[in-house]
Amino acid sequence: MGLKCRTVKKFVVTTDSKHNEPIAPNLLERKFDVAFPDRVWVTDITYLKVGSKWCSRKNET
Repeated sequence: MGLKCRTVKKFVVTTDSKHNEPIAPNLLERKFDVAFPDRVWVTDITYLKVGSKWCSRKNET
């Protein structure tokens, strides 16, 4: 029948774990419950493919 399967790469690895830069300390140590509001802030960087380029979108909460 001549059928072929074509797979699509689902994600691009954007993390560079092999570097000599200092790593930030884990201040929360997975303790996400805080006693007072506005004590802990988190952020996330999402990469979006726009055409042939990758752009970053920073989310802050």
